[in-house]
Amino acid sequence: MKHTIAALALIATTASAMATDVPSRAQPAAPKAPAILSDKSIYVGFNAGALVTDGFNKNAPYSVGVVGGYKVFGFGPAGVAVEGAYDYDKNKNNTVTGNVIGSYKIGALSPYALVGAGYRYYDARATKDEAIWNVGGGVKYAVTSSFDVDARYRRFEGFDSKRTEDRVTLGVNFKF
Repeated sequence: MKHTIAALALIATTASAMATDVPSRAQPAAPKAPAILSDKSIYVGFNAGALVTDGFNKNAPYSVGVVGGYKVFGFGPAGVAVEGAYDYDKNKNNTVTGNVIGSYKIGALSPYALVGAGYRYYDARATKDEAIWNVGGGVKYAVTSSFDVDARYRRFEGFDSKRTEDRVTLGVNFKF
């Protein structure tokens, strides 16, 4: 009898050990690798604001502009975009820039920094046209998945003239 019980116990443990080696029908999904080029989006927008080089005042020249950009790199909440911008202000200054923007998404907010270069030309010929660079930053707020509100500050400076200009704008962007 002892031998029968021992044999049955051996068979039971061997059978359960072999059952754990049998593959189940539902295989777990392989973990997804993070997508390096994810969340690509094209956006266009417009903005309005003022030149604030001498501080905020009611006589600060207004500024209006348009932007167009493309998010070329996204890794999790971080992203890099390239953008073209055109601005026109009350002093008849036309500014065209190309910018690189680094952003980090925190919920609906996306703070960002930008750097770029471009050209400033004047409708009034009293001032010489010039090549410029600009730096700045801002924050975008995603109202919907395809609509952002964008608050932005940029500082412009001429490569040769060292003439500076500070600009604050509020705009909207539409993403495609």
